[in-house]
Amino acid sequence: MTRPLKPNRSSAPRPPILVPLCPCNFGARGEILTPREGPVAATRRAVKMLRAILFDLDDTLHDDCNAYQKAATVVSEQVARERNGIEPSALASAFVHELEGFWSAFDASTLRAGLNVRQEMWRRALVRFDVESPALALRCAESFEAARSDMYKMFPGAYEALDALRGRGLRLGLLTNGLVATHREKILRLNLEPHLDAVFLSDEIGFSKPDKRAFLHACEALDALPTETVMVGDRYDKDICGATNAGLKTVWINARNEQIPDGAAAPTSTVRAISQVPSALNVIEAMLKEPPSQP
Repeated sequence: MTRPLKPNRSSAPRPPILVPLCPCNFGARGEILTPREGPVAATRRAVKMLRAILFDLDDTLHDDCNAYQKAATVVSEQVARERNGIEPSALASAFVHELEGFWSAFDASTLRAGLNVRQEMWRRALVRFDVESPALALRCAESFEAARSDMYKMFPGAYEALDALRGRGLRLGLLTNGLVATHREKILRLNLEPHLDAVFLSDEIGFSKPDKRAFLHACEALDALPTETVMVGDRYDKDICGATNAGLKTVWINARNEQIPDGAAAPTSTVRAISQVPSALNVIEAMLKEPPSQP
């Protein structure tokens, strides 16, 4: 049985751990069981400290929206040169619509359908222009991935924020609704592994955000209670709601100035950029250490 991580409070680089470190407490049908709490966990609960931070990837740590929109334009211009009557901007918009619709409705079960997701999205976009060609859709998917990977770029201050938090002894995990086939390469190209302790991809762990089992899986693998963990992400519906339901604190990166749905729970903290996250966590830690108010 793999042993849990030992606390590391130094700022020295630590090698990333890219597999779960301990078994998660789920039943045979996937139901959540009561977490095991030994003396150490009970002591930590009394201390009220942060132990782990989970980060979303796309549009949280790196500018994925910019990358896929530009890549869609590149591929659409290639198609327009081969197929008369196709307006590149219209085809790019059609593909982006399919792409964003897919991720909005994403569920881990989607990955078990056996589809080439990128090819299917390009196929649907091309059908809007009366083009039914699986071969062309596959070529578009391959060209899209190549163009997009050349455009990956971390947000300003992202590496610095990660390193500052690790320097404080916090364990950092990446929790993303990602495809192994594309996200492992993305993580490699962005050189994220040296800055993280663990990576959790939805089609590897079997759960996708906002399913609270995804968050609890990551917490236990990082040897942290949900109450000791903060989720940082840009999607209110996937990152913030899911983490809140799992008992985590949350930092919402609301760069698009979106509104919280009526009656929905507010995030613990809201910022506009990843560079502001360390300061937000300082405030959350101070809140945890405040003595309870007297009745």
